[in-house]
Amino acid sequence: MSTIPSPAPTLAAKNAAQAAAFFLTAAALLLAQHLGANAGPPQTPPPSALVAPAPNYTTTHEMRTETQALIAFLERFHFVRKNVKNLETDGILKEYIGNLDYSRLFFLDSEIKAYQMRFSPLLEIYLTRGNLAPAFTIYQNFYSRLEKRVDWINKRLDQPLALNTTETFVADRRKAAWPANAAEADRLWENRLKLDLILELLSDGKKIAKKEKAAARQSGKAVQNEKQEHNDAEPQNPDPKPEISNPTQEPLNPKSEISNQKPQIKKEHSPVPIVPQRLADAIERVRKRYNKTKTYLRFEPYEVQEI
Repeated sequence: MSTIPSPAPTLAAKNAAQAAAFFLTAAALLLAQHLGANAGPPQTPPPSALVAPAPNYTTTHEMRTETQALIAFLERFHFVRKNVKNLETDGILKEYIGNLDYSRLFFLDSEIKAYQMRFSPLLEIYLTRGNLAPAFTIYQNFYSRLEKRVDWINKRLDQPLALNTTETFVADRRKAAWPANAAEADRLWENRLKLDLILELLSDGKKIAKKEKAAARQSGKAVQNEKQEHNDAEPQNPDPKPEISNPTQEPLNPKSEISNQKPQIKKEHSPVPIVPQRLADAIERVRKRYNKTKTYLRFEPYEVQEI
């Protein structure tokens, strides 16, 4: 059974269709404008609508495929060609947690051991199936610890911190052990906050000293210019007396011990005074920096996958 081809649309039909589409669009715009005018001023959305929804930390099909492809590549094409069954799962988990908590200050040692006991025996199955549940679980717990710690920091900064005590804090804790308990973690964080405040005060003191030095330099140049102007204004002696040199005096040897002596300048390092206003400013800078970590370390699911 043969079909009769439909006739090609003529130019007039095309123009009519375009005109109809134009009028329909214009009518829709006028209707929307009319409805908007009758609706009154735009309503402010509730605060809950302005908060970004929490990411859904679940393994998607793309994540599963990418993870399985990566495992297959490591097993077949990597120069080591190490089977996933032979991987040190405890070390993998500890390295992953260390990438999140690189300062060893958020998790406790007991939590690290609990993660290893829970996920290490099944990590091979998780990886071969492309399931990222262990990574998502650990990250969500890490971010929860982060939020609680930032709240603790804000409360602690509201109270005075003794900066004149003799204590130590290792800034680089990438190879240190995780705190054994919550009390030890609080003690480490308190020393960390003291170090942050001292560094802020020292940086502030250096800026002030630099400004004072620049002001003194400008003042010295101004005094020197005044002396130069004063010397230029004084009349010069037209017939200066010639200097009479003593022929018996030995010429000064430029390599003598006297000429090689350098003036000894003592550098006195005065302590940086802790002015209440400067301390308050330093506290606010530290507080602001830690509050920002709640935004910087809020990762999307694909970012957790890349870790």
